[in-house]
Amino acid sequence: MLQVFDQFPYRTIFWDLKFYNYVRKNQHNPNLPKIKGSYIKIGTDAYAVRLEKLTPISAEQYNNTMKLVNLFSYEVMKSNNDDIDQDIDPNTKKLIQKYYGIYEITNALYNSNIFGSDAYIDLKRSNIMMRDNVPVFTDPVA
Repeated sequence: MLQVFDQFPYRTIFWDLKFYNYVRKNQHNPNLPKIKGSYIKIGTDAYAVRLEKLTPISAEQYNNTMKLVNLFSYEVMKSNNDDIDQDIDPNTKKLIQKYYGIYEITNALYNSNIFGSDAYIDLKRSNIMMRDNVPVFTDPVA
């Protein structure tokens, strides 16, 4: 799979490079794509990076993934810190432990400035793919 991103001077899209760097630094996270090498410049303002082979996510898998993201984003914004034990329902704690990779991504998206202040969350179905039965966030910011 090839992920292409751009960086136009008039439309500053630094968060794509920031997301690439985030993925590269978090290759342990099962919900992020595995990078195969460094990014390469393919045009004046465009770059590409080779990723592992992934498959499209089904509507059901997408809906289940988004239920977790919505639950985790609520907890992240409510706690506004990295302590997952603060006033969290025991069932939600179990889900966070089971799907910690999705929780980490949700925390990065909703509770940090990792991707820049101009970035916005873009979790449409085409930005999440599958590795077997594992959802993989390939492009969650725009």
